[in-house]
Amino acid sequence: MPKEALPFYFFMKQNNLSGQNNHFWGLAFVISAVALVLFAYLAYIGLDFLLEGNYLLAIAISAVSTIVAIYCLITMCASKASRNKREGLPREIVSLAVCLLIMALGSIPFMKFLYIYEHRAVLKESVANIVTSACELDSAYIAYTDQRLADFNKFAKSRYGSPKLVHQSLERRLVPENIEKISKERKEWLETFPTPSLKNPMTPTNIHALLSSAEKWMNEYHERSALIYHGEKTGDGEPYQGFVHEKTASEIENWRQQFCEINAPDSRAILTSTFVFILIFLSYFHTRRSKNRYEGTH
Repeated sequence: MPKEALPFYFFMKQNNLSGQNNHFWGLAFVISAVALVLFAYLAYIGLDFLLEGNYLLAIAISAVSTIVAIYCLITMCASKASRNKREGLPREIVSLAVCLLIMALGSIPFMKFLYIYEHRAVLKESVANIVTSACELDSAYIAYTDQRLADFNKFAKSRYGSPKLVHQSLERRLVPENIEKISKERKEWLETFPTPSLKNPMTPTNIHALLSSAEKWMNEYHERSALIYHGEKTGDGEPYQGFVHEKTASEIENWRQQFCEINAPDSRAILTSTFVFILIFLSYFHTRRSKNRYEGTH
């Protein structure tokens, strides 16, 4: 028998009571296992949001933590039922401590999932607002360049000996040649963006792709417009600055603050997590502690 299977085998052997008790223990273990897997899955979704869509890392952390927790749960149950308390009790304590540590750490993303679930309507609305503002990004930049070129002709044209050439140079720098094609492709992609759903485990990754794309487009426009020609100023007499789409930047920042940061749990989240914890440790609570001892134990 593999060494890893010994705790489970020993636990089953020590709990070989009546058929009814065996059936009840089997049901208790099934409930514990199902509750633990459900907890791990919901914590994975919350962790995926906290990691901003890095689902590979979220999967790796969740899988390793779940495997260790299941092994510790079996070990502490088997150790609790062990007649050899000299060996069983330390294993029980260590396994229980490790399991509680995993559950405590896992409760952070689990609470995050509960928060997101309670605010799922806000999540959909927030993503829809980001999509809308991202669709307006190109037209806002075009309006920015048109106004800047008009202000150049009004305030800075007289400063240059060849104002027409300088105007053309500024226009080439500000306006990409294929801006209409770029804008069309972006809008087509945004219009097909899926509606966020917690039933879809790829939702955090999809949203992260949306946020990253919008930020990339803003940065590209900002870098393109960051060079200010001598004498350029706005209609208010202020020096020109690089392009910033405040609406998109604000929507992204608000989304990250609400759905990518750790939230303090409320009473409902605490009660829900407590109930899940009780289900996870049900098989441990049901395990009878052996009153017999082998000779030489204490």
